[in-house]
Amino acid sequence: MSRRKSRMHAVQILFAIEMNEAPVSDMFKQEIFEVTGDQVFTKMLVEGVLSHQVQIDDYLMRYMEGWELSRIGRVERAILRLGVYEWLIQKKIDRSVVFNEAVELAKAFGDEKTAKFVNGVLAKMKPLEANEKN
Repeated sequence: MSRRKSRMHAVQILFAIEMNEAPVSDMFKQEIFEVTGDQVFTKMLVEGVLSHQVQIDDYLMRYMEGWELSRIGRVERAILRLGVYEWLIQKKIDRSVVFNEAVELAKAFGDEKTAKFVNGVLAKMKPLEANEKN
C-alpha cells in the first residue's frame, strides 16, 4: 500500500471516529477500514493525531481566520489535523510534501473548494516555537 493510500485510510478513520465517537481500536476492527499493507503507518497516523489533537487544534485555530474548527467539515478537519501532525509533530517529511499530500487528499475527498481551503490554511502555517513543542 502506498503512503497516500495509508493517509486516505487515516482520514477515513479520523472522520468515522468523529462521526461515531468510537474508539480507534473499534474502527480498525471494522471491515470497511481493514487496512492491508502498511497498516502500521495508518494506525500510527491515526493514533498520533488523536493523541496530539488538542495541541493540533490549538495550532490550527491560529490560522483559521474567522473560522471555528467546529464550523468546517469533518473531512477538512481530518485532513488538516493529519497534515499538522505529520509536519509539526512527526517531522519526518518535508513541509511541501506534507502539504501537497493534504491538498491531494482534499481533492480526493472533496472538491476544488475543499482543496483550496486546505491549501490556504496550510500555506499560512509557521513552525512551532521551541517552547511550544510537545
